Amino acid sequence: MKRYTELSMDSLAESSRRLVPVCPPSELVVVEGLQSARPTFWSSLARVYRNNYGCKFISHIQIEQKNIPNLDCLSLEGSTMTRESENLTLGMQRTRRNLLKMGAIVVSATLGTAHSASASPSSASSPSSPSSPSSPSSPSSRNCFLKGTKIRTADGERKIEDLAIGDLLPTVFGGLRPLQWIGRYRFRKSDPSKPWVEDALPVRISRSALAPNVPHADLYVTALHGVLIDGVLVPAGMLINGMTITRYEPQGDELEFFHVKLESHDVVYAEGAPSETLLNVEESAVNFAEYLRQYGAPVADEVRCAPYVHVQGGRAELMSRLRSAFSPWIDLRDQADVIRDRLEECGFVSPSQLELSI
Repeated sequence: MKRYTELSMDSLAESSRRLVPVCPPSELVVVEGLQSARPTFWSSLARVYRNNYGCKFISHIQIEQKNIPNLDCLSLEGSTMTRESENLTLGMQRTRRNLLKMGAIVVSATLGTAHSASASPSSASSPSSPSSPSSPSSPSSRNCFLKGTKIRTADGERKIEDLAIGDLLPTVFGGLRPLQWIGRYRFRKSDPSKPWVEDALPVRISRSALAPNVPHADLYVTALHGVLIDGVLVPAGMLINGMTITRYEPQGDELEFFHVKLESHDVVYAEGAPSETLLNVEESAVNFAEYLRQYGAPVADEVRCAPYVHVQGGRAELMSRLRSAFSPWIDLRDQADVIRDRLEECGFVSPSQLELSI
């Protein structure tokens, strides 16, 4: 006999954000008020719970339409859509989404070219201004953690700003390793009356966005900060899906970021999520002189501990989106494309697909 439970849309929305299993495997979930939900929310939520928790959803309206007198006799296998048709629908949605993204890239590039041609030299932003996110001093060009991020140490988690040189940090590739240096970076709005430009905003990776309880609290990093997924470092900006991974608009006119430097590049645990350490020390750090006094000139190009995949706009991103758009027929996607598509489609990476060393 099949069991079932009734859930409201509010409880489903909360469970989807936190990825808490709301039903045992093979349980039928009857959802009240489903007819008022947006189709995109329903399809994404249903796919996540069906694929990962074995639940099937049905609304009260569907029950009335099907004239089902006894929910206990409804078989979960009696789906109106076969697995093949579901995969085809998912593939077509991926194609449509990536074609729209390609169009946006082309329009953005066209407008950018026109703006560059019409802009005078005096209209350019100051290199230190966050209004110019591509500049070396912009938050978007740093790989950092927002102030307040908790880093796992040998003695438990501590806020990154409270760490000290010599603290032992558990790492993915090198075991317990001593902290060599903590870089600090401050950024202030060039015009307090205006909001932060989008590229300067940190990325918020919501609790359980990557896997159940990973991260175990919302994690805030810069867009280029690498998170270890499937053995490669994927920048947080690539994982933005509009649901569980988004841009974060902070309060105030100042942003403060920190980063941890080990003797060599590695991966530590920030809010429980495997995240890269600082690769190269640069002069833009507020306390760069401190590093220079202790260690001398930094190494220019250190070796990464894992492959780093990133599509950073322009032709490269266009080709990546093209591969994803044609993937239902000819799948030429690389690992970065697959991870991005997975996040955009389901809102998180399943535990079996996330490589962690916890």
